[in-house]
Amino acid sequence: MALPRLKHSLGFRFHPSDKELINHLKRFMLDGIFPHPDVIKIQDVFGDLEPWQIIDGEKTCYFLTKLKKFKNSNKKFSRTVGSYKLIIA
Repeated sequence: MALPRLKHSLGFRFHPSDKELINHLKRFMLDGIFPHPDVIKIQDVFGDLEPWQIIDGEKTCYFLTKLKKFKNSNKKFSRTVGSYKLIIA
């Protein structure tokens, strides 16, 4: 049985400074190049998944997500986070 190929070298750690994070985001927005797709995830954090399902056991996570607009407005963004489930007992 073959071992799975690692995406990064053994011991790889991603601990960017604020400036490095901004540069990664800028490069993604301008060129569409995403340097670490397995480290910085594109995820709908406003969706139905619970936080622990999104982070998958990681201690530090970086996400890009699209802002949600109000249904009847083209200018204002919804600022609510999370979701709830109505449970009737």
